[in-house]
Amino acid sequence: SATDDVKITVLKDFSLKPTAVITPNGDSYNDKWFVDNIEFYGNCEVTIFNRYGNVIYQKKGYNNDFNGKYKGKPLPDGTYYYIIKCSDSDKTWKGSITIVK
Repeated sequence: SATDDVKITVLKDFSLKPTAVITPNGDSYNDKWFVDNIEFYGNCEVTIFNRYGNVIYQKKGYNNDFNGKYKGKPLPDGTYYYIIKCSDSDKTWKGSITIVK
């Protein structure tokens, strides 16, 4: 029999993986925009823009809750753009989301 001590260091790798498509049609599949692993980083701010550069969604501490609506009304099908910034990282994620109904 033997014992040993192990030191584990957890590094914040900021491995965020946003989905590219949402289909907010109420069938519970892809109804909300999902960013994998964002729940581990509470200091992330998500901003979503329409094609004209208008902010249609912005939230600090994103909780995978963007449902393709702006001011309670469904957004039209199309491509929207996002920026994700986390205060604990100097990395910025940029990309697009397509809404398909």
